[in-house]
Amino acid sequence: MDTRHDPVPEGLDTIVGLRRIVADSVRFAHNRQRLVVPFAGIEESVRLQRLLNEIEQTGQLTGPASYFPNGRQVTAETDLERLG
Repeated sequence: MDTRHDPVPEGLDTIVGLRRIVADSVRFAHNRQRLVVPFAGIEESVRLQRLLNEIEQTGQLTGPASYFPNGRQVTAETDLERLG
C-alpha cells in the first residue's frame, strides 16, 4: 500500500517524514528497491560536511541560546515539529 501522496495530518509532518525515510531505507536494504530520492554518495557527503565545518568556523556566535527565557513550563500540548 503506497501512502506517499496521502495528506499528512497537521502537526505530524516530522513523524511522517521520518517514517518515510525509514521505510525507503528498509526497502532498499531488504529488497534493493530503487529509492525515489537516492542516498547521497561519499563525495557529496564529504562536500556537505566540509561546508558545514566552514559555516561553523565562520559563523557569528551570539552566545548560548536561551531555550526557556521565562523558566520551564509544563504544557498540555506537544508540538512534534519543535523536535527537529
